[in-house]
Parts: sequence; structure tokens; C-alpha cells
Amino acid sequence: MCQSNRQWHLPLPECHIIDCREPEPLLNGGLTFLSGVQNQYLSVVQYHCNEPFYSSYGGNNVTFTCEADRQWRANHQVISRPVCLPVCGRPTKPIENNFKRIVGGNDAPQDTIPWQALISVHSNRGGGMIIADHWILTAAHVVVANGQVQPPETIRVSSTL
Repeated sequence: MCQSNRQWHLPLPECHIIDCREPEPLLNGGLTFLSGVQNQYLSVVQYHCNEPFYSSYGGNNVTFTCEADRQWRANHQVISRPVCLPVCGRPTKPIENNFKRIVGGNDAPQDTIPWQALISVHSNRGGGMIIADHWILTAAHVVVANGQVQPPETIRVSSTL
């Protein structure tokens, strides 16, 4: 109610926008805003993994909602933070022919074995298999030159794609 001195009789309530801040980034994945104004109350985000090389733990994309207490809450209360797990050993392009042999076999079609790596140590070369983000499995003789295990800085790893 406005008084004769042009002041309100009772102070107006203050309104504050509820801001949950930026959602936590997802290693080997990303997020998409599904609804609402970014980071504000009732905004909904969905996390996803960088497929086909990563998949979400549990196999589901997870959505989070900005709640009144300024926290992002999952649609499944058991999940506090999504995780993307590496997917190794699964072709990105199906292998159509039946490849059973290595020695004397056929070349695999491109993009069918993305987890292979080429390892070079000086003039020696060998193969390896990507088993995780920062791990390559290879035979011991691949990293030995002149009877000595070579230091990491002399070993080069590249994709065979």
C-alpha cells in the first residue's frame, strides 16, 4: 500500500534468481541443456559420453535438474555424478568377412579395429592395443632396443587409422 509520502507501507520482497552455477564438466563426454535458462532454477541438463569410444556407466544418459537449494540433482538419486567408461575391443564399423587368422590373413577393412596402436622405438616398430585412456598394452620386446628398455620419451605411439 502506497502511503501519502509516496513510500510503500511494507517493504517489497526481494527476488533472487536461483543459480546452480555451471554443471560439472564430464571427462570424455559433454552436456546439453534440455530446458530452462542456463544454470537457473528448474533448468535441465543431460550428460552424454563421446561415443563410440566411451559409454556411460549403467548405459543411460543422465539428466540433472537445478533445484531450489542451488544444487544439480540427478533424475536417479543413486547417481551423484555420471562417468564415461572407455569402450575397447568393439569395432566402430562391423567386420563383414570372417577373419580368423593373423599370419597369412587378410588386411582388416579401415575403421574396423580402432583400438590398435603403432609403437615406434627408434627404427623398431610394433603393435599395441589401447586398453584405457592412457594405457597401451604391447609385448615387452617392442620397447627394448639394444638389449635395454627404452625411456618413455623415446617411445612414440600413434593410431593405426
